Amino acid sequence: MFTSSKVDALTVLRRPHLLFSIWPLRFLAYEITSIALALAGSVVLLTLFVLPRWALLLAAAEHRRDRILGYPALPSPPPPASSDSFASQLHRLYTDPATWRAVLSLVLSLLFGLAQFVLLTYCFAVTLFTLYLPDQVAHYQR
Repeated sequence: MFTSSKVDALTVLRRPHLLFSIWPLRFLAYEITSIALALAGSVVLLTLFVLPRWALLLAAAEHRRDRILGYPALPSPPPPASSDSFASQLHRLYTDPATWRAVLSLVLSLLFGLAQFVLLTYCFAVTLFTLYLPDQVAHYQR
């Protein structure tokens, strides 16, 4: 069971100097990860049957992108034989460890990409706020 520490979110919310601490960033990080997990979870649920094939296609694209940076080319999994039945292709696809590494890579890429986008938007908003803050303070002082 989790033990409670002396400083938790409810305790911090009662403090008057909350905005000048690290806690707003911690709250923001919690919200970002909640949104990202919800979006990634919905994507996974909606594309459960096509996810492995989609992940393999994106993994092949990542392998090509790695070659642009000068890294050695990684081998791609062999394509399914055309004589295999659909069931055997699905069985091989869902039991291959490379497929699940590609799926994990895809999910992590989605999470980190979404978090980067949200943080970039947040930084842009903070920059705009700090640019207009002196005008607002001057207007308030008048």
